Amino acid sequence: MNAVNTLLFAVALATALACLIVLVLRRPFLSLLVELCESEVHGTFWYVFACIGIILTTLLGSLLAFAPGEFASWNETAALDASLGIFRAGLIGLVFALGGVAFAALVSIAQRSREPKPPPILPRANA
Repeated sequence: MNAVNTLLFAVALATALACLIVLVLRRPFLSLLVELCESEVHGTFWYVFACIGIILTTLLGSLLAFAPGEFASWNETAALDASLGIFRAGLIGLVFALGGVAFAALVSIAQRSREPKPPPILPRANA
């Protein structure tokens, strides 16, 4: 396996995992964001924005693990080590991205819970 194929394989594997996680979390994450934003349009926007961020952070983590200088000194026996390193860096990027999204959601939930709630409307007693 040459250097380019190894790089493409490992990056594609990490990015595919990020896409799979985004698909699995789609329904609960979208409904959470719609509820937090109190608007379906705003919630959908932030959902798409977060999904793109998750995938691109994973991709960036994978690409940063493979230094361009390594192409020059590439040997075939290092393919597995390089693949694991690239995939591991992609997973670290994925964990950071998911952690950032979770932190932002927690901050939003905490801010929303501190907002004053309107007083309940009590039924009038007809006496």
